[in-house]
Amino acid sequence: MKLNDVIEPSRVLTRCKLGSKKAVITKVSETLGLALPDLDEDVIAEKFFNRERLGSTGVGYGVAIPHVRDESLTQACACFLQLAAPVDYEAPDNRPVDLIFALMVPAHNPSSHLQLLAEIAKRFSDPDFREEARRLTDPDALHEFMTQHAYQYACA
Repeated sequence: MKLNDVIEPSRVLTRCKLGSKKAVITKVSETLGLALPDLDEDVIAEKFFNRERLGSTGVGYGVAIPHVRDESLTQACACFLQLAAPVDYEAPDNRPVDLIFALMVPAHNPSSHLQLLAEIAKRFSDPDFREEARRLTDPDALHEFMTQHAYQYACA
């Protein structure tokens, strides 16, 4: 599974003005809730808040990858938020976060979940990728960049 299999251009949001980790998770839940009408937005939010209670999904360098499993899903679903200003996300490097790639995956396929997380982490570990993800402000262009970049890595 590749990034373009799980994220649609409509779920790439740029220059979001959110002032806290709680606001970020709320926006992620709203965005994914639109894509997953069978799931209640509040249930989605609770899953993400519960995951964050286990430990921050901030990975460093201004990036967070919140991720949860759900029993009712048959396919992974993601959204990406580029923040107008970084927020404290309790990342291990203590840097605030401005790039958030949120992921919901089916509970019945943990290996697929881990492969997708590894792919996302690999992309965001690349300083050039992060720089471009911050520079692009057009959601369609950012979606195209992210999915093309993933394809290039997958074929390399």
